[in-house]
Amino acid sequence: MSLFPGAFIGVPILIAFIIYCEKSSVAKWIAVLLSAKAFDNSDRTSI
Repeated sequence: MSLFPGAFIGVPILIAFIIYCEKSSVAKWIAVLLSAKAFDNSDRTSI
């Protein structure tokens, strides 16, 4: 039995959450906070 069984569940869930947030224009800032990527503003349309 492992001392940290939650890591086997938590890490894949966090990765899936980051990927979901990267695809969403509303939640992209969350993905930027959780990852090492910089914010890319090129996919936004200008007003």
